[in-house]
Amino acid sequence: MPILLSLSLLLNIYTDEFSIVRKASERILEQQADQGFQGSALISYRDSVLVNNGYGYTSASKEFSNSPETLFNIASMSKTVTAIAIMQLIQQEKLISSTPLKSLFFEVPVDKSMITIHQLLTHSSGLPQEYVTSNIQDGAKAMKKIWKTRLEFKPGTDFGYSNLNYQVLARIVELLSEQSFEAYCHERIFGSTGMTNTFFWNEIDHKDSKTVAQKLEPFKGNYQDRNWDFLGSGGLFSCSSDLLSFYSAFKSGLLISSSTQKEMLQEHFKIRDGLFMGYGWFISTAANGQLEYWTRGNESFGHNGVLRWFPEQDLVIIVQSNTGEKGSSSQTDNRIVSDDLLLRIFKKLKWE
Repeated sequence: MPILLSLSLLLNIYTDEFSIVRKASERILEQQADQGFQGSALISYRDSVLVNNGYGYTSASKEFSNSPETLFNIASMSKTVTAIAIMQLIQQEKLISSTPLKSLFFEVPVDKSMITIHQLLTHSSGLPQEYVTSNIQDGAKAMKKIWKTRLEFKPGTDFGYSNLNYQVLARIVELLSEQSFEAYCHERIFGSTGMTNTFFWNEIDHKDSKTVAQKLEPFKGNYQDRNWDFLGSGGLFSCSSDLLSFYSAFKSGLLISSSTQKEMLQEHFKIRDGLFMGYGWFISTAANGQLEYWTRGNESFGHNGVLRWFPEQDLVIIVQSNTGEKGSSSQTDNRIVSDDLLLRIFKKLKWE
């Protein structure tokens, strides 16, 4: 009897918490929508999806409403997918984190020859944030462009965020898997996790406003062709439901083992006090001591998104939008809305 009472009490506590989180989230999201938020938001607590809705419209014409299945470009959130692919190869013993580029590319120049997988994953390689692979379809040709760039610092001595790190990693996935990067991800990541609504840059109709959120700013590049600038470091389109499937598969060990997951989530490189780089994930410790793993992306044409995971609270918040920056790159709807949600949820559940 005491055990049954304890279980009943625990169930009541969880039910109350679910109601608090759902109501607080819905109120915030309604307020944000009234203030112009357009996109989608998903809140999962204790593996229960409490909110998963679309807000506003996919385009200025207001013909189609955003939904949990609306596709947004997830930009640099794509890097977490690339990191998973690399960790799968490490798990298969095809790589180790200390493998240098000279072991993988015979044409790599001397200054970049000793850059390691670890340094690429943690943005500590010294590669610059330059857009030298735009409109290049072939991976080998893209690498030649990257090899010609000038290092910003000696590998391993500093942090310098660069898309080129993850473009090199995508090429490594191709070389070791003997597949295109796209085929590998569809087979080993999207296909195994039920991510049926996640696509690469040239796999969708960008102008289909029924299914794809439209761009705030015109994009002058090519939509139809493969583009290495959108491989490994960005370019994926996905929806909130698929991003939750990705997180759930990662957390449950479906994509990589628990020991490999633990390696990914280590504080591998300190960026500044309270902020570290894992492998494909940023790791933060808030002033109140709350641990957070997060991945975020922002594109100049307006699409932006974030997945924020609080493991100790078993809370996940996913926000996507196509409303662009609001004054600076740090002021996008994914930041504004997710920060507002967290403030309200933490306060309501007295997690502060």
